[in-house]
Amino acid sequence: MKPPGKLSLPPQIKRYAAQVATNANLMSQYLENENSGSVDELAAAKTKLAEAAFELLNISRDTGSFLVHLTVDYQVICAFRWLCQFNIPRLVPLDGTITHGELARAAGAHEGLLTSALRLVMTSRMFEEPEPGLVAHSPVSRQMAADDSIAHWTQYISNTIVPTAASHMEATEKWPNSREVNNTAHNIAFNHNLPYFDFVSQDAGRGIEFARTMQAVSNTSYFDNSLLVKSYDWASIGEGLVVDMGGSTGHASIALAETFPDLKFIVQDLPDVSTDGAKRLDDRKLPLSIASRIQFQGHSFFNQQPIKGASIYLLRHILHDWPDKEAVQILRNIIPVLGPKSRIIVSDIILPEPGSIPAIEERVMRLNDLLLHQFTNTSERTLQDWRSIVAEASEKLCIQKVYRHPGSTLSLMELTSA
Repeated sequence: MKPPGKLSLPPQIKRYAAQVATNANLMSQYLENENSGSVDELAAAKTKLAEAAFELLNISRDTGSFLVHLTVDYQVICAFRWLCQFNIPRLVPLDGTITHGELARAAGAHEGLLTSALRLVMTSRMFEEPEPGLVAHSPVSRQMAADDSIAHWTQYISNTIVPTAASHMEATEKWPNSREVNNTAHNIAFNHNLPYFDFVSQDAGRGIEFARTMQAVSNTSYFDNSLLVKSYDWASIGEGLVVDMGGSTGHASIALAETFPDLKFIVQDLPDVSTDGAKRLDDRKLPLSIASRIQFQGHSFFNQQPIKGASIYLLRHILHDWPDKEAVQILRNIIPVLGPKSRIIVSDIILPEPGSIPAIEERVMRLNDLLLHQFTNTSERTLQDWRSIVAEASEKLCIQKVYRHPGSTLSLMELTSA
């Protein structure tokens, strides 16, 4: 019998502590030696450090601590939304400081509430207070203000994801067990009866905000386009054509074009998004050797694919947004134009067995699973789910190979036609 009051900690604590120390030391050596060594090795060390630190945080909390910090996390989200509503990230100077009072007057906000919200989110390393009463950007908040796509993502979290998630229970009560795409938390939060993407397409501003949010998401470590570049033998295609379906503003195609100089790309999306993508490509002033190989085309993947015999038809983070019936139809719209060497590449989440991958990675996949329920009444899929969809699309279509680059949330499935 253990002595009264003795703290019981799980045996894994030594393993996680050693993992933190080892990988923190690797990162420190990388920085001290002027970034010598492999960038991939640094990324792996960061991932291992984050995994172990997250597990240490979890096992060090008792039930009371867990509930306290759960409440704190919720209030951080609400404070974040409050600050975004008053445009605080853009009002704080990118360099230098501003007083709480000056910031409150510029935002038209109550100074006391502003101070409370700021000091709470500062505990999560968003904004800094270098001296009492002065506000400055942290690296996180500075990027929110300076990077246009990150700014759109910030607004999307604040104005769309938060109110939608808050309506999840209400949607469940109103439409129990429904799989209709317009019976969602988003329908309740924004008081409409359309499927989510129809709602977005009614307003060009919403469409552009969503597209730029997806661009920002694709540059995070979990969904980074560099992982798409590394996850497939794109060089083997030679001077092939990649049709980037639902490719938004072309962020995936640009990443591939920068690495594989022989590939050409057609980025397809709805007309407003496609027009914005072409404009943003011009604004980026990319070298002609890259920009000249990327074209934009207005097209809905619910219509038959107009480009015949392309090397690759890329569906990156697309099919998961749609129920099985629609996902099958999207695939069927490609099949008639497949050439003898054509491939369909599906880059999406494959849900793992619970506990089979690090929790810090699994929770991002589970987050996306819930978001899909809340926005489109769909869900992320297991490998068996994906096999069923492919088989229903055509008995001749099969998943030839499955890849997942370490650290990536997305897997990559290569589909071929017999």
